[in-house]
Amino acid sequence: MWGLLEKITTQVINFSSSPGQVWYILVFGYRLVVITSLGGSVYGDEQGAFQCSVQVTGCENMCYNAFAKISHLRFWAFQLIAISTPTIFFHFYTLHIQSQIEKIKETEKALKSLETGELVAGNENGYDGKMEKDVRKLTRRRNQVGKFKIKEVYRGTEKKEVPHTRKIKFVFIMSLLVRLAVEGLFTYFGFQLFSFQQEGSNDSSLKTFLWMRVPALYRCRDNGDEELRTACGMHMKNNGYVPCFVSRPYEKTVFLRYMNILSFICMLITMFEVVQSIVRQFRNKDKSKRNMPGFDPEQQQMQMEPPSFETVMKRNAYGAREAARLESIRREKIERK
Repeated sequence: MWGLLEKITTQVINFSSSPGQVWYILVFGYRLVVITSLGGSVYGDEQGAFQCSVQVTGCENMCYNAFAKISHLRFWAFQLIAISTPTIFFHFYTLHIQSQIEKIKETEKALKSLETGELVAGNENGYDGKMEKDVRKLTRRRNQVGKFKIKEVYRGTEKKEVPHTRKIKFVFIMSLLVRLAVEGLFTYFGFQLFSFQQEGSNDSSLKTFLWMRVPALYRCRDNGDEELRTACGMHMKNNGYVPCFVSRPYEKTVFLRYMNILSFICMLITMFEVVQSIVRQFRNKDKSKRNMPGFDPEQQQMQMEPPSFETVMKRNAYGAREAARLESIRREKIERK
């Protein structure tokens, strides 16, 4: 799992700004690592050590269900998976674009060598049906990728080529928007699920969310739950609630505040990165328009359209021989049928 996270992080960091790189450090370094390394020791006996002053079997389980409808650890695990999903999809999309660019480069190199009559390394036996298929797909691949620039990035002593296209930038901004929406949605769910633990307070401010507290004494009340009333009704006759005691309330409070604060910080970073990416995109667009006076889209489209396979094959003697050889192979196949 860590190897996959390393590959995804390395891939996306190539397209991220400085705030985006801080986001990855906070999510995978300070949230995921803390949950996987320390969460089990704090929440391992979460339900077993939850004890209520009851004598009837089943009341304690129902009170625990009312206290924690979902475990903090499981909720945070779902949250990290959800906010990482747009990043993972962006990772696979960039890999797809990179593969298309590599195929475009190989096909253009082969066409150029064919026009000059030179052989391409690894294809000394001539150009077969695969080459013809790649040439026919060249226009579609160019339209799919669009204009692209290759930037060289150094990671330590290793040099890597990172492609940049308008579609990659658009998909990157969309992944940020989806990530921001998911983070906000889980913030709302977290407040709704865990804020009931604040006794005597109906405040729904940001401070309440960031500074939640896990109580040591939980008063298990009816609150209109039929199943809870059935299991614990006899214990609620005296004072209207069942006293229950939570294990490690202080440690859980620290965990809850830590994760809520980091979640809010990550959401702010994502918002800033969205605004920064959109502003940068518009600035680059205006700059490109100023630097390209008299731009003709039809002429640009004509330049992007590659020559047909038959045209290239007929431009030189070597191509003519290859075309004749392919034509003879087709005729032999027809005669055999």
